[in-house]
Amino acid sequence: MSQPVSRRSALMTALAFPLGVGAGSSLPAVATNARQAGGAKVLVAYYTRTGNRRVIARQICRAPGADLFQIRTVDPYPEDYEQQVAVAEQQRVSGFEPPLAATVPDIKSCETVFLGFRSGG
Repeated sequence: MSQPVSRRSALMTALAFPLGVGAGSSLPAVATNARQAGGAKVLVAYYTRTGNRRVIARQICRAPGADLFQIRTVDPYPEDYEQQVAVAEQQRVSGFEPPLAATVPDIKSCETVFLGFRSGG
């Protein structure tokens, strides 16, 4: 009897193949065109709670010229999922935007930005 495949294992397997650039590429056309146009700066920024988006972001970053940036808050969210959701909901309702631990110094130079996160709801 086979064991169920975890979501992380499925992601790792699906992303085990390198991404190509150009005809037949796995990247969206806008990123491919930006790189072909002469070294446009590409940023892959992501927020992750479990690490799944980190896996995907690193895979996208394998394409030449892409920079990787993890979005983190100064004060980390609770590890417990239910507590994290409660804190995030309280922040959303009050309009509070938590300060970031770091920012991208020259984001205006980026022509293409991939943003990975999980939206609430």
